Amino acid sequence: MELPIPLKVKFLVWLAFRHGLNTKDVLEKKGIHLEKICCLCSKLEESHTHLFIKCEFVYSIWRSILFKLKIEDGFSWNSLKEMWHNLKAGEIDNGKMKRDVFICSLVWCVWQERNDRLFSNKRKRSLELLNKIMTFSSFWLGSKKISARAIRLQERRRKKSADRMQAIGVDRRQNRAMGDEVIQLE
Repeated sequence: MELPIPLKVKFLVWLAFRHGLNTKDVLEKKGIHLEKICCLCSKLEESHTHLFIKCEFVYSIWRSILFKLKIEDGFSWNSLKEMWHNLKAGEIDNGKMKRDVFICSLVWCVWQERNDRLFSNKRKRSLELLNKIMTFSSFWLGSKKISARAIRLQERRRKKSADRMQAIGVDRRQNRAMGDEVIQLE
């Protein structure tokens, strides 16, 4: 099943599952010393597990998303990978795709929020971040429908444009001929 999300999001989620993102604990191991406290909750040290699973700020968003997906789980995971494998959204492939897209969207948006707070001094409240996650998820889940709509809209615009050109007595051949004349004059 191919998820309808951008490649850069897939790559970031892949890194997050493998603890490959430069969270503060990883940076510390690489010799870069920063304040270790999580910039989202300001309570515990930042690590992959804390940032995406255990952080109070992110936990409230998880609860809302699980409620939206109608998933009743004890939320006792210790890693993103464990959470991904343990969540069940029913037997329908659409439900699984929806769940996976929401998880990817949450990881993407939490990482962006973390970086905005660290590097741009911008802060979103949990409700604002939840709305951003919902917007991305809805867009990605509807992207195939949006593409089809965009094609139909483009066809309608072309037809309207051609109809207008015919209405004023101009067809494309005349336009090309007029264009050729202009080129010859120069």
